[in-house]
Formats: sequence, C-alpha cells, structure tokens
Amino acid sequence: MNKEKYLKIIGSRIQKYRTLKGLSQEELSKRCGYKSKSSISKIESRVYDIPISKIPVIAQSLNVNEIDILRGEG
Repeated sequence: MNKEKYLKIIGSRIQKYRTLKGLSQEELSKRCGYKSKSSISKIESRVYDIPISKIPVIAQSLNVNEIDILRGEG
C-alpha cells in the first residue's frame, strides 16, 4: 500500500471515530493540543501528513485504541 492511500485510510478512520463520538473538528483539535481545527481538517482530508507522535494523542482523545486508527476497519 502506498503512503497516499494509507494516509487517506487513516484520515477517514479519524473522521469516522470523531463523528461517532459527536465531536467537532474544533473540539478534537483542542483535545489534541492543536491551536485550530485546520490541522484536524487537513488530516481528515489527507492534505496533511499526520505526525506519528500525534497518533496516540488523537486515539486517546477519541477514546479508541491506536490500532483502531492504524489498522482498524476504516
């Protein structure tokens, strides 16, 4: 699997879990330590390469396991 396709899958999983939890992009951004919702928006729309260090932070903020984001059924 190429990097672009993998980032698309990760972005869609983050969006799926965020939506299921009833969180806005702005709320998730705050929980993850971003200054604005644009970072989450860019991750979800695959414009921004998510830093690997943010995967645990995002997973914890969404109350899901990191594996759900990295290898789940997105």
